[in-house]
Amino acid sequence: MGRPRNNLEGRIGIEYVIPKQAEAHFQHQVGQVIREYRLRNDFTQQEAADRYGCTLRYWQFLEQGQNISLKAILKLAKVLDVKPSKLLE
Repeated sequence: MGRPRNNLEGRIGIEYVIPKQAEAHFQHQVGQVIREYRLRNDFTQQEAADRYGCTLRYWQFLEQGQNISLKAILKLAKVLDVKPSKLLE
C-alpha cells in the first residue's frame, strides 16, 4: 500500500475523493441557481444564450453546472441581472 502522500491523507486515511465529489455537487448547485434566475427573468434557454452570447448547447452546459469559471459567473450575473454572489449561494 505504501506510505501516505502527505500528513492529512495519513491522518484521515483516505485519498482526495471527497473534494472532487464536493466540487461536482457545488457546480451542480450553481447550475440549478442559474436556471432559477433564468426562469425568474422569464427567459427561455435560447433567449438567455443569446443574451450571454453563446450557443444553446453551451447554455445548457452552464445550467448543468459543467466547467463554470469565475469569468462565466460574472458574465452570467450581468445577463441575469443579479449579483455574482447570488449565483454562488
